Amino acid sequence: MVVKRAALTIFLMLVFTSGISAQAIVLRADDVLPRLKAVQVEAFFVNGDQTYGFVQTQNGEADLKRLMLRLAALRLVAEGLLDMDEPVAKFLPDMVNDYPFKVALTLRHLLTGTAGFATPPGGLIQPDITLRSYTIELRTPGQVATDDIVGDAVLAALLEQASGKPLANVFDAQLHIPLGRPLAPALGRVLLHNETAGGQAFLTPEIYRLIAAESLWRLHPMGPLKSAVGAIKVSHGLAWLEVAPGIIAFPREGVVFMAPGIPGEAKQRFHNIVMQIARENFPPHTITGPREEARRMVPPTEVGGRYTRSDKPSAWLQSRARTMAADWMTLSEENDGSLTLSLAQIPDRGGDAAPQPFDRSFHEVVPYRYENKTGDVLTLSPYRMGGYAYLGDALYRYTGPLGHMDFIASIAPWVFAALLTAAFHLKSPVGRPWRRMAAFALIGTGLIGGALLAEWYAWPGVMYALDLPILVTLWRIGLNVGLMLILAIPLLAMSFVRRGLMPEKGVAILVAGPHLALLSFAAMALFLITVALGLAGDFSAL
Repeated sequence: MVVKRAALTIFLMLVFTSGISAQAIVLRADDVLPRLKAVQVEAFFVNGDQTYGFVQTQNGEADLKRLMLRLAALRLVAEGLLDMDEPVAKFLPDMVNDYPFKVALTLRHLLTGTAGFATPPGGLIQPDITLRSYTIELRTPGQVATDDIVGDAVLAALLEQASGKPLANVFDAQLHIPLGRPLAPALGRVLLHNETAGGQAFLTPEIYRLIAAESLWRLHPMGPLKSAVGAIKVSHGLAWLEVAPGIIAFPREGVVFMAPGIPGEAKQRFHNIVMQIARENFPPHTITGPREEARRMVPPTEVGGRYTRSDKPSAWLQSRARTMAADWMTLSEENDGSLTLSLAQIPDRGGDAAPQPFDRSFHEVVPYRYENKTGDVLTLSPYRMGGYAYLGDALYRYTGPLGHMDFIASIAPWVFAALLTAAFHLKSPVGRPWRRMAAFALIGTGLIGGALLAEWYAWPGVMYALDLPILVTLWRIGLNVGLMLILAIPLLAMSFVRRGLMPEKGVAILVAGPHLALLSFAAMALFLITVALGLAGDFSAL
């Protein structure tokens, strides 16, 4: 694995750093600018040492904060104040969990968006709520990359703690002073040339490689790949760095396209225009390294199942359940090795013209990577890695048979109703074990039902309006106690049969056995429902 990663790093260095010293490809501004500004008026591009079409806007710098955070962090790494693989908990022990036998969160994870934090309701962090209430770890750090606003907030806190300065002062010292103003095009020139306003190196050569020449995280040899500031992408003989939907850099060719503050509906159009300009003006190169490495991988023995959209993982049960019901895909393997893909929502390609119908048949290009006739790419995570898949840039998580939310919602009322029928045995004449079983069933069902209602309706208010995560911890403890009680039902049922503690007269002789089976089945079904909803075994709110 180390040899493979080193080979990929060397390849990416050749692809991206060849543009650092090479002559930039000169684009015609009168051809490029009208096409960019038709999508976003504030769009511009940096070509070599020249900037074309830049217009100073009040909100432009705020939209560049993610890139600014990462470049400032790399400057602190160069100064020795931070280390890529040092646990963040060393600096922020009250904000980030630090458990033994667990992957420690590091700066590398924060830079690549692989910290694994849950996305807060509404995608917003309230400034009057402690950041600790937002650092809910849903995934193991390093597992998969997403746009992580909580991770960015933790990164900002880390910069302040490591430097001993407020974030504004960190930006002044690390960005504004060395780069000058206007900042937006200066950041573009850093991506291309690693230069300050005075022509000095902004970062050391070793650290500058982390921007576009070295992948810090990857799902598959052919992508997705993450550098310290964005996604490294290779396609159609082109290699580029996508820092954000409005910042797309081609370091090899010496061009970066920027559209600060671009609205959501225009992001895909901007990407399409940039890629069209690149294909028209940049000569393609033969890029074989990742493909050859991927071909040497052992093909998957089994592919298929149900996946749920997981770009913005939520700790709120209501949000998770609605996503499971409304945004999923299923993969079915055919006899010829192709995959038939079914989607709840067809991906938005964002083109100006009417898109071609989505082709549901995907064929293997290399192990774990498939394409269809309309150019859509499906990449599965090798070694299962938690069971993730990318359809284009959309991330899905494997949920398997338990991911059918419509089925869960349809059977859940019947499961609860069946367990409540244990009340008939509260005064059972057969003996105390039967009465104890009935008490276990009713108390356990009540604890679980109450916790599920709290998770569905009260969780956001308790966490972020009241800022009392301890209440979430209490009801989750109650839920898991309830699970232990109802899981005792099948064990008690088997003991009743084995010990002969069954009714010996009346109608009870006929119904006792089937009722025990029904209660046992309902108990196991409720346990599986809580597993599917991600609550079983989760005792803490954070």
